Order: sequence, then structure tokens, then C-alpha cells
Amino acid sequence: MSDELENVENTTEKTSDLTPDTKEVSEKPKKKKSKARIIILVIVIVLVLSIGGGGVVYATQHHNPNFCNAVCHVPMDPYVQSFWEGTSINPNQPDLEAPLLVTVHAESDDHVICLDCHTDGLDIQIAEGITWITGNVPQPLNPLRFTFGPPLGQHERDGVVTCLVAGCHDGISSLDDLIKATSNEVRNGHDIETYLAYHTDKSLTCSSCHQAHEKSIMFCTQCHASDSPRPPGWLTFLEGQKQAFQK
Repeated sequence: MSDELENVENTTEKTSDLTPDTKEVSEKPKKKKSKARIIILVIVIVLVLSIGGGGVVYATQHHNPNFCNAVCHVPMDPYVQSFWEGTSINPNQPDLEAPLLVTVHAESDDHVICLDCHTDGLDIQIAEGITWITGNVPQPLNPLRFTFGPPLGQHERDGVVTCLVAGCHDGISSLDDLIKATSNEVRNGHDIETYLAYHTDKSLTCSSCHQAHEKSIMFCTQCHASDSPRPPGWLTFLEGQKQAFQK
């Protein structure tokens, strides 16, 4: 019995002897863990606030044309300037005889802005960001191509794109409507069926003539120069070739 009491006392003495220092040592890992958690929590909060704040800025400013070149000055500066000031992005076209299409749209009753024509999905934004960071952005940018379709009235990017969107042009929401609207022209460039019936070149698109940030070109003058009247400010096919934007 006395031996058992002696063992208990010895154990108690050992425990009491180690208490102050041992507690301090044992609490240090706990303190380190708690500090690490606090740091992690602060980092998470900062990230959430940053992303949230960035999301608010993105949501409120993304539709502003100035947002396009807020960071990406190259190559977006000339395009934003073209939108606001009506200048051509093509240095070979310092003088304009008539407003560019970008100006006509921007000053219309609908006040068309960049994103009304250029799509801006998250996948597109990420891809463009990566391209800009890696320095692989073409200058000038690859133009947004517009074609007769099909399908009409549907926007796509770098593929089948058409201006014939319901609500954009009064009374014109199909190719038939467009053909009728320009049927009094000497050469109706919108009558694509007639064109395809007499030409082997099947690559004609809206963008073969209509340019937004540069002077438009009367494509028909490539062969029909004598009887293809041009709208004010438009170039002949040959003039378009001479003034081509050199990459």
C-alpha cells in the first residue's frame, strides 16, 4: 500500500514540476495553428472582396466602350477612338468623305455600342485575356465577319454572323426583306441568289463590302466598275486593295 502511495506522489510531483513549462510548450503549436487559420481567413476575405468588387465594376462598366481599352491599350485604342471620334483604324485612311458604319450605328436612335455587335461570353473574355497576356494579339484585330447566313438573325463569333437581327433595322429582319429594300439599286448586291447563279466565287459575305471601323468597299467594282455606283465615302475594289491595312 505504501508503495502505491509513493508512486502516486511521484507521479503528481512530476506532473506539477512540468506544468508551467509544459503548458507553454504544448500551447505554442495551438497558437501557431490559430494564427495560420486567421491568416488564411484574412486572405480568403480579401480575395472574396476583391473578386466581388471586381465583379461589381465589371457588371457596371463592361458595357461602356471605354472599358474595352481600359487595360488593353494595344490593340484596342484605335477601335475605341473610332467609336467615339469616327476615325478609321486604318492609318492609310486619314480622311473620310462620309461617316463610317461604326459612327452611323453609334449615332443612331438605338445608340448601338460595341457589345451590341461583339459578343462577350466568359469563355471569349478568358481566351482574349490569355491572348493579350501572351502577346499574340493580331494588329489589326481579325475583323468580325458578317455573312448572309444561314441562319439569319443569329449572332455568332468568328463564324456565321449576320446583321439581320430583328429589331435592329426597321422592317428588315430577313434576307428577302433586305433584297426588296435595295431592289431599286442599279446593282443589287444583296441579291445573293442571283450573284451565286452567275459567279463561281461563293465566298461573298456582307463584310466583302461593309466595314465598320474602316471605309466600306463596293466589291462589285472588281468586275463591274462602270455600272456599280458607290455610296458616298465608299471605295472601289481597287482602291480598297491599295489602302489595305498592312499587318
